[in-house]
Order: sequence, then structure tokens, then C-alpha cells
Amino acid sequence: MAIVESPVYREVYYFLASAPSREQILAYRPSAITQERVDYLLVSSKNGQLSAEEEAELDEFEQVEHFVRMLKLHTRQLQKTMTYIPAELRHLVRERAQGRCEYCRVLDDDGFRAHEIDHIEAEKHGGMTTEDNLCFCCWICNRHKGTDLTSRDPQTGEITPLFNPRKDMWSDHFRLNGAQIEGITSIRRVKVRLLQMNKPARVREREILISLNRFS
Repeated sequence: MAIVESPVYREVYYFLASAPSREQILAYRPSAITQERVDYLLVSSKNGQLSAEEEAELDEFEQVEHFVRMLKLHTRQLQKTMTYIPAELRHLVRERAQGRCEYCRVLDDDGFRAHEIDHIEAEKHGGMTTEDNLCFCCWICNRHKGTDLTSRDPQTGEITPLFNPRKDMWSDHFRLNGAQIEGITSIRRVKVRLLQMNKPARVREREILISLNRFS
């Protein structure tokens, strides 16, 4: 499929490629040059003076208008359903974790889907969007953790709090046995089971990561 190279599409492409914030998306407007061009075409259209090429150009502007409207509406929907985490806070959380999932220790660079910023104590439980309640984690660990705060220790059967990266040291609760992650405390045993850290596929990839000195 050919890439559309019209000025108005290029303008939108460049804007989206700049990784705009939600606020920038909601405030997005066409450049002065683009706006002047649209004004000219609209006046010509009202006067019945559009050429076939100009008619097609105005149709293109209309398509872009609908696209940007949907972009803004979806952004507003996200604002209602998801807490916005500022770029500076996201950067702090990632750098603090040195780019690793704070649960399974896999590097973001070694994943397919980018790692996520997770609320350790979920918002539905009253957790705040602050640096002491956020961690950096892969989507697989995040999926299995969900919004849970506790789980049952597979050895004792007791309800146990989950590992908290802001309060607990990884090495105090986990150890490697080959490529298997073992929980050496009840907190860690719960986390290993809940996050399914020793599924065969995860153990195999961990073996390779260890051999490449990319797991620590």
C-alpha cells in the first residue's frame, strides 16, 4: 500500500511521530499554512470554483478531520478509564528499575511488547499514582499479578502479601536454581506461583539470558 504524501497527512504523521502527550493531542490544531489552505478551498467550494484536484484535496482534509476527531475522542476516553502517568514519572520508574521487570528481571530490550508502568497497589484498592507505588514490569507479569494484593502460600496455605518492589529486596526473597526462580520466603513463593515464573517457556528463555549475561 502506497504511503500518502499529501501535506496535510505529512503534518499529522510528523505530529504523531513526535510522541505527543495526551494534552498535546487534545490541543492539536493544523498549522497556519494548512488552515489558510482549507479556508481558501472552502470559499472556493461555496462559490462553485473548485477544480477536480481541489475537490479531492478538500475531501482529503475532511478525512483527516474525522481521523483527528477520533484520535481526540479516544484520548478523552483513556483519560476517564486510565490514570495518566506523566512522562517524567514514567522515566523515573524505568530508570530506577534499570530497564528490567521488577518481578521476573527480564530487560525491556529483550521483550517483544514494551514493559509497563504498574500500580503495585491497584487504584481500585486506593493505590496512588506516586513513585513509591509504581514499578516497572513486563506485561506477562502484570497480566498474572492483576490487581491482587495477597495470595495463598503454596507451602503453608496462609494468605500472604505479594512481593512489593518498593519495600522488598528481590535477593532477600528469590534465588536462582539453574534457570528456575525459587521463593525462599512465603512472599516470594506466592509471587513465583502467581506470576507463573517457572513455566517451561519462561525457564528456557531465562537459560539463554543467563548464558548471555543478560539476567541479574
